[in-house]
Amino acid sequence: MAHEAPVAADRSFVVYVTLLLVQTGAASTLFWMIFPLFQKLVMRSGEAEELDIFVVIGVVSAATVMQMCYWARYRYVAVS
Repeated sequence: MAHEAPVAADRSFVVYVTLLLVQTGAASTLFWMIFPLFQKLVMRSGEAEELDIFVVIGVVSAATVMQMCYWARYRYVAVS
């Protein structure tokens, strides 16, 4: 019985680090997809910008993954 607490703590740490790495990967992906769009917006202010469907899906997917990781950590992983 005394060995259960460290195992649970180890599992929480692994889950926490995994969620953090996935969230960091999604944030990096989001940055690399948005930064070129931001540059175009600044350089060509006032012009209409057509977005490729791949970019829209990528941005929405990355933001969704980030939110899922955040709320999963908030709900299921106790941080002490």
